[in-house]
Amino acid sequence: MACARSIAVRTRLSSPSMVRGCVSVLLVSLCGCATVGIDPAGVRAPNGRAFDAALIDYAAGNLNQAQVGTLLALEENPLDSRATDLLRAILKEKGLVDEVDRAVDPQLPLFTPSEPEELVRVISGRNPAVREAVFGVIEARAFLREANVDIGPEISVLTRFYPLGILSRLTQSLYGGWWERKARMHAAEVAIIEALANYGRAREDVSRESLLAYLDAVAARKRLASFDRERGLLDEQQEQTIVHVRYGRSLPRVSLVTRRQIGALQRDQAGARQQLATAKARLNALMNRPPTAPIRITAQGLLWGPPESVDGALTAAYANRFALDEAQARTRTAEARKVLAAMKDPTLDLYATYGGSNTKNESSFLKGFSFGAITRFPLAIMPLKSAREDQDDAIIRQLELREQQIRNEIAVEVVDAYYGWDTARTELHHERMGLAVASEDLRVAAAERRAEIADDPLALNRAEIDLIRAERAVLERGYGLQRSLVELSSTIGIDLKRIKFIAADPAIAWSSALMTGPSSPGTRGLWVWRTEFLDHLDDTEFFVDLLRVRKIRTVFLYVTESDLLSRAHELARFLDLAERRHIQVQALNGEHKWLVNGRQQLAARFADQVIKFNSRNPYGRQFSAIHIDVEPHTLQAWQQPTRKEELLFAYIELLDVLKPARASLPLVVDVPVWFADRQIDGIRLSDIVMRRTDAVVYMAYGTKIDRRNKLIARITAEASANSRRFWIGVSADRRHLCPQPLPEIFEADLQELEASLNAVSAFAGVAIHDFDRYRDLILGIDKYSPASGRGHCLQAGGTAPARG
Repeated sequence: MACARSIAVRTRLSSPSMVRGCVSVLLVSLCGCATVGIDPAGVRAPNGRAFDAALIDYAAGNLNQAQVGTLLALEENPLDSRATDLLRAILKEKGLVDEVDRAVDPQLPLFTPSEPEELVRVISGRNPAVREAVFGVIEARAFLREANVDIGPEISVLTRFYPLGILSRLTQSLYGGWWERKARMHAAEVAIIEALANYGRAREDVSRESLLAYLDAVAARKRLASFDRERGLLDEQQEQTIVHVRYGRSLPRVSLVTRRQIGALQRDQAGARQQLATAKARLNALMNRPPTAPIRITAQGLLWGPPESVDGALTAAYANRFALDEAQARTRTAEARKVLAAMKDPTLDLYATYGGSNTKNESSFLKGFSFGAITRFPLAIMPLKSAREDQDDAIIRQLELREQQIRNEIAVEVVDAYYGWDTARTELHHERMGLAVASEDLRVAAAERRAEIADDPLALNRAEIDLIRAERAVLERGYGLQRSLVELSSTIGIDLKRIKFIAADPAIAWSSALMTGPSSPGTRGLWVWRTEFLDHLDDTEFFVDLLRVRKIRTVFLYVTESDLLSRAHELARFLDLAERRHIQVQALNGEHKWLVNGRQQLAARFADQVIKFNSRNPYGRQFSAIHIDVEPHTLQAWQQPTRKEELLFAYIELLDVLKPARASLPLVVDVPVWFADRQIDGIRLSDIVMRRTDAVVYMAYGTKIDRRNKLIARITAEASANSRRFWIGVSADRRHLCPQPLPEIFEADLQELEASLNAVSAFAGVAIHDFDRYRDLILGIDKYSPASGRGHCLQAGGTAPARG
């Protein structure tokens, strides 16, 4: 398509045909400008929202679709200034408006985000840096439209001096025309891609900054609330101290210490208020509002699952980072400029004159006619082109090296952020342990106060203060973990579709999991003996999702010493996925032969392998406990009455052999529920086991409900006395369920059992045996015939009448 860039006519054109020709050329030019664009297939959308799709449609020349998408974006968010800017540019290009007025941005009202997409969406729509990037796309598209119509020849008709005479000049490059237009179009298309990449990079930067500012604001609010609680306790402690000093029960130094703590607390409060004010000012500035504008923020936390390995994070970063896209576009722009520069020389100017004038400015219209040519042809054109080519090659090579440098910088950022996130998880884990210690200290102090045996009258008050400080430490580490998560997602390339808000207070989730399992009552465990799902990532992810749906927060996963070495990668991957979903995994094993002929050392060797596995993997890819399932009553020797006590002593010896492992990991064991009914030397066997372990799972598979309730009452008393946690195991085997093996009846029984024990602090939850049987029950698969024993009522909870 031949279009004229400019037609400058100084003399009056009276020929109608010439006027019609000029109008035709202009119309063709407008059509070309309206349809020209880039191929959107090679452009990566920043996040796929309505405005981003409209921006790509605009870059592709689909102005009608871009207009519809922009209106949709304004409907979703009327305060989206980006959409307003783009809509004005679209309307002006379509000729619907002659001039674009620069309207004042509307004032953003009080804003309460309910999810991270909403926060980032509002900020992205009003942030000056993002809007500047949008105007960069508009500018690049104008450059593309100009390149589409900027082709020769250029004709200028000018009056020649005074008073008469006409000079007509025709300028045409020998290598111009369509070839030059093609090179310019290519350069302009790459410029649009670069502008879109710059827009995506601006979105990344603003998203990261906004999320960090949001987390700072929420963390500061939580810290201030914690400080207020601590200040109340310190004031109470100060009042008690004054009384004790007055009556000689304490030294005056105690009052001075309390006053110093209050002063330090006031200093920390001032710092938290400053952090909150700064974070709000940053959020307002990002939304292009005055820094002191009112803003209200709900206390929530981010939830996002990073890649399972550093290699996966690097792969995602190379695919997602717009900074790398921008660098690649700059390299292609330099290549396009190289092609364009090769077509500039030589040039040829043709001219013609009609009329003339002399030195006295006397002219004669009929003096004569002449024409000629002016050419610009460098004498050393080959060396000149060679030098320019070398220069362009050097520039391209520099940009290629810069692209590689950016790739290396991204790699360093990803590795640093990934291990920073991993370190933050470890630090949070240690603070959780500190919170557990503080909780136990408070329980002891409260018990001593009730028993009136406390030596220090302020012990309970101090324990409460220590607990608040431990909770605050967990809170701060938790938000530190959130910040590291934002940093990691930023280095990878934030995908807003994968980031969600935790609706509940994240401090609850951060402080709810201790080493022996979730501390909140009613959570469930599950035995898993078959582990083929570990070999395939899809199966592993499905399994973890199923655990969350079924409210299972602890998995007893069967592993062997060989698995810990040969399947280390698969195990670490599963442990990482489980940790992200707040699911703990215990290393389960148990061989009955460990009780025979002094083979207890085999159990110690297994425990040692689990500890070594943990030492080779970072926190989040470690087992939370060693779980032993050795049942002496299943051995053939148990059938001999004289051998029963011998096997029980061998079992106790096994637990003693595992004692050194408890220094590194908690020890959890499976025992039959009748252990609470049997005695050895006048001591209940369940009490002996509890004193040698950190948690016990009582398998109440074949016990009637009345007897089970009595045994559970004994177990509860022993667990409270020994400060040990216990699980109640139930069977999902259809042969153990009656009168009807229906999943809804089984679920109702679980809820009934949980409700009866939720008030017991030592109760860890209900454990289901096992995954295969539980899955079959949920799916309605019956592997047993009616004559295989369904009529027997073996499950304790199964005696409940059918509901519904």
